[in-house]
Amino acid sequence: PDLTIYRLEEYLKELETNKEKPAIKTNFGPLDDYLSGGLHTGLYVIGAVSSLGKTTFINQLTDDIAKNGYDVLFFSLEMGRNEIISKSLSREMFRKAKDKSLPLSALEIQNLRFHGIAEQMKKQRELLREAIKEYGNSARHVSIIEGGFDTGVNEIKEIIERYISLNKTKPIVVIDYLQILKQSSNFFSDKQAVDHNITQLKKLSRNNDLVIFVVSSFNRDSYLTPVSFASFKESGAIEYTADVVFGLELSIVKTFTGKGGKEDREKAINEAKSKGERELDLVTLKNRFGSPYFRINMTYYPKFNLFLHKKSEW
Repeated sequence: PDLTIYRLEEYLKELETNKEKPAIKTNFGPLDDYLSGGLHTGLYVIGAVSSLGKTTFINQLTDDIAKNGYDVLFFSLEMGRNEIISKSLSREMFRKAKDKSLPLSALEIQNLRFHGIAEQMKKQRELLREAIKEYGNSARHVSIIEGGFDTGVNEIKEIIERYISLNKTKPIVVIDYLQILKQSSNFFSDKQAVDHNITQLKKLSRNNDLVIFVVSSFNRDSYLTPVSFASFKESGAIEYTADVVFGLELSIVKTFTGKGGKEDREKAINEAKSKGERELDLVTLKNRFGSPYFRINMTYYPKFNLFLHKKSEW
């Protein structure tokens, strides 16, 4: 009984503390609405098939949050630090440009490739300088940690706890991506390894009062079907453990149910993916913080690493 009373008192203290703790706003208004005001402490998982921009979406989301003064730890287990920064600069160029022919892609920025006549190059350089200045507002709060196949949850936990101890602040954490995380046991199957890592990341979020985003790949059987829990690769624990589960899909996919053969679907998907402006949906499969299911329609500009939800302005 004494222990129960203690837990009740601690619980009431936490409720009182959390009243003063605002939700973390993203730059996606509809997303904040559906999440009861923004991001809350918890484990968020986002998945998609390859080339649909799942890393780019989280990169944009956390850059905009960092611009508001929140610290971000971005564990990039696949992309290099320069690739991530180039994506951010390309996005800021596109946002700032009145002439949409001027912005450079991430690859062009990374390789410093300026094409065209001298006047065009001058305008691009000026636009890039403006983008660098704007991105600086985010960059001072973003730490990108390059990892690899030897990075596991224990290594991530040590870095996070050291960061909190040194900086006296709790960062938003991004792990890109789940299937690259090191297995904690050589005796695990792929599914057991992913399930174990998801469980450990949930504990890390809960014990340290953190927002943690995990990027996940999809299995190949899901490339031609609408997003579902079955889409997540070797990851049964996601459905039960994560607080919020998102999936990105081409908007055209939701029209496939019961329609068209495999070849027709593949043709439609390839046509949609070839466009400079792709119509995508952010689909929520699980949400402990608000509406249990929602779909946000967005336009994705892959060359310039930018997502806009409908009714967004440049």
